[in-house]
Amino acid sequence: MKKLMALILAGAMALSLVACGSSAPAAPSEPETTPVEAPATELFMFVDGQDVTDGNTTYDSISAKFAEAEIDGTKYTATTLTNLCAYDISTVVGVFAEAADGFVRYYTSPADVSVVIGSAEGAAAWGTIVPGQDPVMGIENIYMVTTAADFSVPVKVNGEEIGVITMSDFMKKTPVGDAKVTTAMFDGSFKYKGGEATYEGEFLGINYETMVAKLAALGMTIEGTVVECEIYGTPGMGAPGKNTEYKTYPDEKAFYENLEFFVMYDGMTNNKAIKDVPMGLSAFINHSGQKWVTYSITEINFVTE
Repeated sequence: MKKLMALILAGAMALSLVACGSSAPAAPSEPETTPVEAPATELFMFVDGQDVTDGNTTYDSISAKFAEAEIDGTKYTATTLTNLCAYDISTVVGVFAEAADGFVRYYTSPADVSVVIGSAEGAAAWGTIVPGQDPVMGIENIYMVTTAADFSVPVKVNGEEIGVITMSDFMKKTPVGDAKVTTAMFDGSFKYKGGEATYEGEFLGINYETMVAKLAALGMTIEGTVVECEIYGTPGMGAPGKNTEYKTYPDEKAFYENLEFFVMYDGMTNNKAIKDVPMGLSAFINHSGQKWVTYSITEINFVTE
C-alpha cells in the first residue's frame, strides 16, 4: 500500500512539473503600422479663385481626414477632395494641381482625385492621384474650377488647317531644344476698366516661342517665314472674331511674337468680373490692356511667305 501511494504521489508531481513548464499560447500581436511623416508645407485649396480651406492648411489641422487607401494596388495615406474641402464642391468640373517645381496637372474628373501623403525630393509631401495615372508629388496648390478648361482649337497656315491643339496637348511638357518646358504659372497683368484698373496675378501657360515648338512636336510644323499670327476668338474689347490689335513689327510692344497663351489665372477659368466668357485657350500681350487679350480662341492662323 505504501509503495502504491508513493507511485501515485510521484505521478502527480510529474504532471505538476509538466504543467508548470509549459507556456500559454501567445496573444496575437497587433500589426505594426508605419507612422506617417508630416509634410512641412501647407496645402492650399481654391474654388474659382476663392479659398476653401477655412485656414486649415497644415498637416496637424487636416490629418484626421486621411486614412489608409489602396489605389492601383499601392497603399497610400489618402483622402478625397470632397472630404478635405470645407465647402460643397459638387459644382466643380476640373482640378489644377500645382507642384512646388511649377508643374501643373489638370484633372477632368474631380470625384476621382485623391490627395495623398508621400514624398518628394526626399521629404514628406502632399500629392494628387487618379486611378490609372502616376501620382504628382510636391503639391502646394489645388485650384478647382466650375467652368471646364476644355478646348479644341484649329491651327492653320495661310488659311489651311494643319491640325488641332487640345487642352491635353497644351498641358503636356514641350520639347524646346534639349529641354522640356513645363506649362506653368507665371506672373502676368493687364489693364481694364478703360485702363483705370490693373489686374495682376499668376497665369498658367506658355509663351509664343514655346507654343510654336509645341505645335511642331504635335506634327504641326509651320513651313516658311511667319509674318503674322492671326488670333480669332473673343477680344477683351470688341466683337468676337479676329483680334486686330496684334502688330507685325518687332519693335512694337503688341508684336505677335510677344503673345503669351494661357488657360487659367489665379484659379479661374471664367472671371465674370472682368470678362464673362469661358477662357478656353486664351492669349494676351502681358502687361498691356484688355484689347490685347483674346479669350476663348477659336482659331490660330499663321501667315507665311
